[in-house]
Amino acid sequence: MARKVLITIRKGLEANLPTLADGELGITTDTKKLYIGTDSGNALLVAAQTVGDMLKSIYDTNNDGIVDRSKTVTGPVTWNQLKGV
Repeated sequence: MARKVLITIRKGLEANLPTLADGELGITTDTKKLYIGTDSGNALLVAAQTVGDMLKSIYDTNNDGIVDRSKTVTGPVTWNQLKGV
């Protein structure tokens, strides 16, 4: 038998976002960001969608100017190397 579940999502201004419980969701109405609570604090899941947006705060969390999960490439990159990436 199907089980009914009510999911509550906290919403409000980003400046007022509390520390969420582990697994709890929160959305900011001013910046349109979706967070989930973790055991180490709030984690950003989704930022407002804009074309070509790559937020430094998400992709370069250690602020070293390099995308955190990028691979190192030496020399020119050919189209064949990019297929399937």
